Amino acid sequence: MIRIRNLPPLGPLVKTVRVKPVPQLLAMMITGLICLFISSTAAGIGICLMTLSLFAMWLLPDHMLLQFTPQYLILYNDRERTDCALIYWEDVVQWQYEWHASADILSVKLVNGNCQMIEVYSKRSVAKYFNEFAVELSKADAIYITPVFSAWTKSEELNSGDLASKIGGKAKSVEGAWKEIAHGIRGGLSGGELIAVIGAGDLKEILPPLISELKT
Repeated sequence: MIRIRNLPPLGPLVKTVRVKPVPQLLAMMITGLICLFISSTAAGIGICLMTLSLFAMWLLPDHMLLQFTPQYLILYNDRERTDCALIYWEDVVQWQYEWHASADILSVKLVNGNCQMIEVYSKRSVAKYFNEFAVELSKADAIYITPVFSAWTKSEELNSGDLASKIGGKAKSVEGAWKEIAHGIRGGLSGGELIAVIGAGDLKEILPPLISELKT
């Protein structure tokens, strides 16, 4: 967590997500205004729509939830409004969207094992941009993707194979014992490469067999 005042200069913003959905509220207000001129019944509905939209626009509190840039994501703290979390895309291991009755929860797992959580109100607003982290992975010369967390695979449509397909030809989904995976990675190296192992959970188990393979 960092202070908002200590954020680096913001580059081009891809998307900003706020608590109050202003475009939808404006659309509701315009719809209500149109209903006034259709019929008496529609006018009653229009008055209700306009009243609700005006109430939400002017009386309900609003604040920033998320900001997306090509390099990083900013999660704003709901409780400490002067704090936020700055997360670079290459540090994201997994994200999960959980539906709840009051407000949904966005959970972001990072390479250091930490988890950042924030209340959000629409998966559509965040899913498109969270999938952008695959673009960061595509900058590597070669990528080997091990199976994702089983909890994520069961609750989401994407898996490691889908991620490899999205990244492109340089990415390969690998499965099997860690020793087999390490041997396969070693077979794709010609010498002199820099290898980065990024992930969480039991991914660290690949390090001993991979180091052993690299020494041979």
